Amino acid sequence: MKMQVNKAEAMELLHLLSLYETIYYEQMQKFFPNLTEDKLSSILKSLKKKGRLSVDSDTGIITVSDDKKPNYELIKGIWVLLDFISKIEYHSISEYPALLSFFANHDVYEVLYIPEGQEAIMNHVLDSIIPKEESTKRLVIIDSKHQIPQLNFPNIRAYCRVDAEGNIQYY
Repeated sequence: MKMQVNKAEAMELLHLLSLYETIYYEQMQKFFPNLTEDKLSSILKSLKKKGRLSVDSDTGIITVSDDKKPNYELIKGIWVLLDFISKIEYHSISEYPALLSFFANHDVYEVLYIPEGQEAIMNHVLDSIIPKEESTKRLVIIDSKHQIPQLNFPNIRAYCRVDAEGNIQYY
């Protein structure tokens, strides 16, 4: 019976990794709060041994393969997602320009990253593809709060900055 639980947990972990392809160990812990650190480490070690994932012990980054480069923008988006995890009913990777999307409290959210200096082009892209009546709420990751006045596409609910440790500052 215990082996089945481990297999189910491993499959769930692999499913999550197949969605996002790059994730910090600390993020994985937040996705699986019921797993002890020892159990999570054991599952990761087993999956790594089987060639199902790669773990960089220096950075704590877990990827789908050794040659997969970390997507740091998506990692920031995952930190934002995890800030809402207790309310989330569903989450998934999204198509550009969104990093990911999730459904929480009967609302659809998209998490976007807007690099500094890309505000005008992103306004143009997003304004042209988003219908005015659309209700998707957007959480926008920015590099600097100075970007805020330059962004004006529909349905922005919050701006945020995410540091390397996953701390989020909302505006």
